[in-house]
Amino acid sequence: MSALQEIIDVYAGLRAQGHNSKESLQFLRLKIDTLSSQEQTEFVRQVRAWELKRAAERKTGDSRPKIKPLQKPASNDPFQQTEGPETLPITPEQMKEIRRQQPPARRAPTGTHDLGDQQSGWDTFFSHESVLSLTNPETNISLDVHPQRHRHDVVLGRGDESFAPDVDLTVLDAAQHGVSRIHMTMHYDASQSTLSVMDMKSTNGSFINGVQLFPQEIRVLRHGDELRLGRLVLIVHFYFSETR
Repeated sequence: MSALQEIIDVYAGLRAQGHNSKESLQFLRLKIDTLSSQEQTEFVRQVRAWELKRAAERKTGDSRPKIKPLQKPASNDPFQQTEGPETLPITPEQMKEIRRQQPPARRAPTGTHDLGDQQSGWDTFFSHESVLSLTNPETNISLDVHPQRHRHDVVLGRGDESFAPDVDLTVLDAAQHGVSRIHMTMHYDASQSTLSVMDMKSTNGSFINGVQLFPQEIRVLRHGDELRLGRLVLIVHFYFSETR
């Protein structure tokens, strides 16, 4: 899968989670910068086509998540609040403005997390002071992650010369274990004190305790879970910061 297609897939995943187009582009702005001018043009074309297709599905009564139809921008300011259908910021000037802006705080997902999980208990509790430790049992290498310090969903994957995910698993031989560059995202929900993960249509899949996640399926992460990205196994531990 090309870097361009992976970024488009992340955009689609963010929109499915309830983010509007501006928030999605804000989150991806650093990754968009890694694309060539030709790839950025193609990214804009494919995003517009994706949005128009979703708008058409809404008109035909499709039961999947809906978006508002597009309209021509009323001004060159993509952050100006206007009435009526949502405007997709895509002009070169708007893209430059997006890159200069700080990402907004992520709003809570609008979709359901009802995946058979019981009410949050000690094993799902992750506070603002907690630390997530991902340990590979083969090498005993641990990576400490602080998802609550990010203002966007944390990307787990395999870095290379053109792309660096928030959690780079290259040190664990990610390529040899079938980890995609944009394999999974992780979201910290401060209101529920939980972490949730979502597979980003990875080539070799994501698994929790041996159960495969569907593409873009959201699952709450628990202390002690076995998380597998492709063939790379990571054991999940939650710690308080004073103990790490």
